[in-house]
Amino acid sequence: MQNLRYSDESCQVCTEELHERNTASWRHFVISTCLLVAVGCVWADDDAEEALEQSMTAEIESEDEDEAFERAEHDIENSLEEQFEGAEELEDELEERLERMFEARSHGDDDFITQGIEDHIHQLWQLEEMLDESGFPALPEQTIALLTEQELNDAKASGADIIATEVMTELGGILVIFGDSRVVPPKDSDSNHLYGLDGTTTPSSISTPVPTLAKMMGISAPISLPVKIGLMDSHIQEDHPCLTGVHINQAAYYPPEATNDDAHGTAMASIFAGRADCAAPGILAQAELDNAVVFARTDHGLVVATAADLVAGLNWLLAQQVNVINLSLSGPPNRVLEEALNRVHDRGVVIVASAGNDGPAAFPRYPAAYSSVVAVTAIDAALNIYSRACQGDHIAFSAPGVGVRVADASTGREQTMDGTSVAAVFVATALALEQSDGANKVERMEVQAKDLGARGKDTVFGYGLPQLRAASN
Repeated sequence: MQNLRYSDESCQVCTEELHERNTASWRHFVISTCLLVAVGCVWADDDAEEALEQSMTAEIESEDEDEAFERAEHDIENSLEEQFEGAEELEDELEERLERMFEARSHGDDDFITQGIEDHIHQLWQLEEMLDESGFPALPEQTIALLTEQELNDAKASGADIIATEVMTELGGILVIFGDSRVVPPKDSDSNHLYGLDGTTTPSSISTPVPTLAKMMGISAPISLPVKIGLMDSHIQEDHPCLTGVHINQAAYYPPEATNDDAHGTAMASIFAGRADCAAPGILAQAELDNAVVFARTDHGLVVATAADLVAGLNWLLAQQVNVINLSLSGPPNRVLEEALNRVHDRGVVIVASAGNDGPAAFPRYPAAYSSVVAVTAIDAALNIYSRACQGDHIAFSAPGVGVRVADASTGREQTMDGTSVAAVFVATALALEQSDGANKVERMEVQAKDLGARGKDTVFGYGLPQLRAASN
């Protein structure tokens, strides 16, 4: 499946080139490509040819060598002729169908061509997800499960290799990490997948303060209402000039050999609650941030979190009695994480997650794509979609996420950041300020959102840009 792993930059270049070519040229290109694929399918049928050769082996052994060879040669020629005849018919059919398709789109609709190719790339990514799920990054030979005490006892009795266990009081159950074992772990277990953060710093000359962007959502910052928000991120630099005096409660849920990394967590915290008098002011003047520190830097230099870390972090956040949790992170699907998120959702907590920055052709990223989570994509100040944002039916809202001024943990000043990570924080803040309870918060925001793109909810912008009524002091 290596050929299917297109980079976001490559996809973007291809998309831009599509708009520079006319429909007629692309008609010939697509037809030629399909014909090559059809002929390739014929030559790729090695299994059929091998089976044909094997079927003649017995005859060759019992007949004269020359006659057997001639007969074999004749049979192979006939087989190939039949296959090529079928390929020619397929070519004709493909050409006719493509000609009819392009004739129906005879008004130079380059957007149609672009969207068609993007859709097919998206389908290739989805195919890769289904066929190569084992290729998702995960800790080698580690499986996790959220078990009852009886299920844990059964696993022990079966001889399963158990590395660690931790009682999840709030989620209900015991988080178990299995190691390499010939005994199959419980069926509701999954690999201990790795997850990444969805914000990227940019050397951009355009850097817009958070309060300015918040006005796009009807929010006049700073807001002095007491607000309590949970997040799972990297460590927050509490003594940063933009965060001194902010109520920040943190608990670490990462391996002891990893080290703190302040960059992303500090940036996200400044959007929530950066001081009004600092270089990167935020939205909330009286915020309490409960941060489950699940992301840390490994000895290989990567800032990652495991699915087990995320489950443990969710359990801690429930104990802090937060009503909104922000997850500016993304990665592969994981059955155990999904179950934990469902249990959090069932407690009436709103979970917000970034859609991911792997491009519009990428398959959905998780946890944003789960039904229990509010997925957020990013837009710029002109309401254009962020070019690297993932898309799909699961997208709920759009929010500012391009050229955003945030706190810089390395300098003590400000930096510019892009990404769906940033956008998720804006929506999480708005949901925390929304006076309705639980699911009503989301439903009310869906109704009040400013529609962007295609009319109604769409795969690019979701319901659109949230509009919070009377969100000011």
